[in-house]
Amino acid sequence: DGGGGGGSPSADFSPGLLGFIQVVCFAAAIGQLCVGLIHMVNLFESLEENCDDDPDIDGLSCIGESLFWGIKNPVTDEELCRSPTSLAVLDYTSCTEDNVGYSSVLNSQWRSQVWSLVPDIFVDNWTPLIFGIVATFQCLGGYQSDWVSGSFLKSLLFNVTMMLFACFGYSGQAGIVVGFVQALAGFLILIAVFMKLPGYAYPTIYLCC
Repeated sequence: DGGGGGGSPSADFSPGLLGFIQVVCFAAAIGQLCVGLIHMVNLFESLEENCDDDPDIDGLSCIGESLFWGIKNPVTDEELCRSPTSLAVLDYTSCTEDNVGYSSVLNSQWRSQVWSLVPDIFVDNWTPLIFGIVATFQCLGGYQSDWVSGSFLKSLLFNVTMMLFACFGYSGQAGIVVGFVQALAGFLILIAVFMKLPGYAYPTIYLCC
């Protein structure tokens, strides 16, 4: 039960209906974090073998599996830039000796697929994980936000937003299953709103540090 500060980890769940709501909300939060992590792994895997020193491509050199170091024309030994869409020789764009070493075209997929701050790409890539972290924090003592879970109504709005914009549509079947858990959490929170239950939708878990 309740407690905080140093010592062993502990969890504070309320009894009765409120306790059941807190269990479901906790499951929804952890589920969202899992959806975010799965989506992140999928993003990283999209860069795997992006550059794999393909023996069929002469003059190709890589840093790991994701970054191109350089490509040379196998006939003229001229340094080349890589097209963002293909490794086919016909899609190569010749670089001048002044720009080949720092051309941003070479590793454009690193930016366009994962590591980008372009709003459309950044939001689509990291929304599930950000919501998962925020939701999990609502269950940790000392990390809760009044803006997110300070009342049942706030928790309801957060759960519905998370379900629609950060869960369904991400991570395949995992996103769908967790989305329905969040729908159940939202329904239970709505019941709590109408019943005017005291307390909070999320439990409080105290870590040992």
